[in-house]
Amino acid sequence: MTTFADEFHAKLQVLADSGTLSKTGVGRFDELTAAIAGHLSLSSEDVYMVSCARPNNLNIRLTQGRAQHRHFALGLGVIPNAADVNKVVQGGLKAGATFIGTENAQYDAVAVVVNVSDRWVIRGIVEAEGTGISAKLAADFPDLEVRAVAPSSPLSRSTRRRMALASSTLLPAESTDLSSMVGSFHEALKASQLIFSEEVVTRFCASLLARRFLVLTGLSGSGKTKLAEAFARWVTPTLVTGTPSHSKIIPVGADWTSSEQVLGYADALDPTRYETKPTLDLLLHAAAAGRENDVHMLILDEMNLSHVERYFSEFLSAMETGAAIELYSGPVRDRVPPGLSLPANLFVAGTVNVDETTYLFSPKVLDRANVIEFRADEDQIFGYLENFGAVDLTVLDGKGVSYMTAFVQAAGGDANLEDADREAVAEAFRRVFRILGIFGREFGFRTLRDVGRYVYFHRLLTEPSGWTVADAIDAQIYQRVLPRLHGSRNQLQQLIWALGTLCMNVDLTASSFESDVVEQLRRGGSIASPFDTLEGAAIVKGGFVGANYPMSAEKLYRMNRKLRDGFVSFMEA
Repeated sequence: MTTFADEFHAKLQVLADSGTLSKTGVGRFDELTAAIAGHLSLSSEDVYMVSCARPNNLNIRLTQGRAQHRHFALGLGVIPNAADVNKVVQGGLKAGATFIGTENAQYDAVAVVVNVSDRWVIRGIVEAEGTGISAKLAADFPDLEVRAVAPSSPLSRSTRRRMALASSTLLPAESTDLSSMVGSFHEALKASQLIFSEEVVTRFCASLLARRFLVLTGLSGSGKTKLAEAFARWVTPTLVTGTPSHSKIIPVGADWTSSEQVLGYADALDPTRYETKPTLDLLLHAAAAGRENDVHMLILDEMNLSHVERYFSEFLSAMETGAAIELYSGPVRDRVPPGLSLPANLFVAGTVNVDETTYLFSPKVLDRANVIEFRADEDQIFGYLENFGAVDLTVLDGKGVSYMTAFVQAAGGDANLEDADREAVAEAFRRVFRILGIFGREFGFRTLRDVGRYVYFHRLLTEPSGWTVADAIDAQIYQRVLPRLHGSRNQLQQLIWALGTLCMNVDLTASSFESDVVEQLRRGGSIASPFDTLEGAAIVKGGFVGANYPMSAEKLYRMNRKLRDGFVSFMEA
């Protein structure tokens, strides 16, 4: 190790010993960034350093505070308490690669800092080709893993993103390349002061493409409605007369006991009149000639304030069968037809809060939707305070309209998985199905079809920036399987542990799964908690880095803790 490596370790250790290393704020790194800049012959203004709990938070932390709208030579992410250093470094490099580029990109290089054998080191770096920062650091940190990217490549995701944002006008009309959509939308969200990880944005878009009905749950005030509204404003034409013509936010009332609140009703006293509702107005607008490829977004705010089946059952059935909803019989009333099929360009997002005034969803609803949970960790919450500002959705209006036609056509088209992806999905969900079957909670053909579509679109939206089929499978266990779980400790304890064993253990072989999980449960036996084993406890402590399916494993862990109260549901854990 060189003198600089010793100095680097010493300065970080001081922060670690003082307990400030994991706190929010970048000012505590000023002395260290000045030393790094001097060592690399850079200005201290060209180096930006943050700490975060896990690698995927780099996507947020490297874009907050004074990093917004800036181009740095080097960004460093310190990830304390890394249980599996190699996995943490790989995740950090994957996250960092999305920020590498020239011109308007944010960083020429992004480095990952971890603690190895009680010594702070720069263990990985991803940089634009020709930058040369890694060559200097490699002399200080011999185990440094280096990746180089070519930002000028026309296939580079970051380059497509820069081209999109550099223009003050819209992208070329009717872009057929959806692979750059998530990046463009994510950058637009940041410009509007909405803070979401790119991973959440990817899951949001892939879920809508897989099935045009999406449920958003989680903390009150976490941005569920805002994300849906932002997407609608971004991907649809510019506002008409000051109000969105292609989307509506409908607050659901506790007194909604029939579909009349959604679809309106025929006037019993006037045979020529039909009393419409905002939802029906949106449907008629979407069904109008010439708008077949225009995205229309219905946002049902707090949709579980009433029983969803009471006011939305006809809607759900029509969405599944394609049959027309019968509105009335007899002569045509006003401009409303007697029956109406749901337009293929209509997308529905419902937001959910869970408290004593709301209702849980039935299997009929959950079987027809992806459920995305919104949570905020310490990095996100207190990182937001570093750049506190009002949300301005007007900067989004119409900026992504070039993706609109391709989005509608993809949602209504086929989704054919590659053979390797199909085999991976089949193997993973065969195991899930066998576990659920033991407890009488199997899923059907509809779920498996939607899973396949999601994996296809997740890959389309994520490539070429490090996509893995495991990430897509993880999201689908989290969004399609786990929301179905609610019940008592007697009902769910062994089921949660069985699914947790699958999601936690990356080395679970077919024979071990058969003997240690399936046969044990079928014989009426018990399996141990996967969260309390030596390996499991290390994964939990390390923020689930190293788990087979990290998101699902973390959610099952939270549900398992909540089960101590005697009852748990997905939306309450």
